[in-house]
Amino acid sequence: MAGVVNGWDGITDNNNSKSIIAQASFLPLDGFEIYLNWMGGNEEPNTNNSKGVETDAFLQIFDLTSSFDINDHLSLGLNGSFGSNRIGKDSVNTNWGGIALYGNYEINDFLSFGIRGEIFDDTQEARNIKAYYEGITISSTISLSEGTFLIKPEFRIDNASKDIYYKGLNNNVTNSQSTIGLSVIG
Repeated sequence: MAGVVNGWDGITDNNNSKSIIAQASFLPLDGFEIYLNWMGGNEEPNTNNSKGVETDAFLQIFDLTSSFDINDHLSLGLNGSFGSNRIGKDSVNTNWGGIALYGNYEINDFLSFGIRGEIFDDTQEARNIKAYYEGITISSTISLSEGTFLIKPEFRIDNASKDIYYKGLNNNVTNSQSTIGLSVIG
């Protein structure tokens, strides 16, 4: 698969440049899927100078997504991404990246449990966070009406190398947070 897009990480395009997207998929074994993705272009925020002329910038990301069904009940997955930014012809690239490992165990057609661990490194401030982050999520899926109605409770713990999470109503920040979520899909 290949394509051309106006921009990414935003609802509207930030300049007149286009980005290229590409994907290759592989199915080496029954129940084993691998997707390799790439996206790149002059899509760095604020790439127009004060005269409205686009500056030279290049933003790209490489992504690997895979899943493997161990058996009829247990599946494992991996998602890894690496990206880089360059603004200006003589600038140095700044990089970011992350990886997530996840597993899902389906007890029966009605109930499954999952766990996901992830890390994200933006210590070079390529994505404007300038932090190292790690998180773990425990979730469940309750399937009703033959899978047409799903209830998904989730518990998540996040930690970062600096204070990036809001705490309380007075805009205090902290380096960790715990959240509980619930999705209802029908």
